[in-house]
Amino acid sequence: PILFEGLSGSARAYWPTQKLRTSIWEDRVSEYPSRCAGCGGMMSVSSDPIPFELRGVTFMVPGIEHSECDECGEIVVALRAAELLQRRAAHQFRESKGLLTPDEIRALRRSLGLSQVAFERLLGTGAKTMVRWEKGTVLQSATADRLMRIIREMPEAMEVLKNLAAHPV
Repeated sequence: PILFEGLSGSARAYWPTQKLRTSIWEDRVSEYPSRCAGCGGMMSVSSDPIPFELRGVTFMVPGIEHSECDECGEIVVALRAAELLQRRAAHQFRESKGLLTPDEIRALRRSLGLSQVAFERLLGTGAKTMVRWEKGTVLQSATADRLMRIIREMPEAMEVLKNLAAHPV
């Protein structure tokens, strides 16, 4: 059974419920099934780049151990690696679009002396958005990115945003 699916159409994360096999990388039991859930083919452990689709763009993400079906190409990612895969794909996306990095967002918020909750209110985002942006697991929109850049370059814009936040539409 699939415990977590949805990183993209090209990779799935599974909870190990099938017969487990030994990883080729270490002397330990792997978290990967020995047979493909889709076609029944043999699975091979690999760290070759994984295709990951994010906002309509496919990135090849290197360095994530996974299992791949020798027959149909189905990719299985262990749950422990799923967040890392998503973060690395988000990093590639950020670089390709020139978006602020999680560290830059955190530094901006701290330079303004705001908590994550206060910065969320200022920007008009939902709860826990800042945690996700600063952790790198969720991408900010281009609009939010531009707004943060305006605040960084023109701190006086914060007063306008504070007034807007005090009187929501």
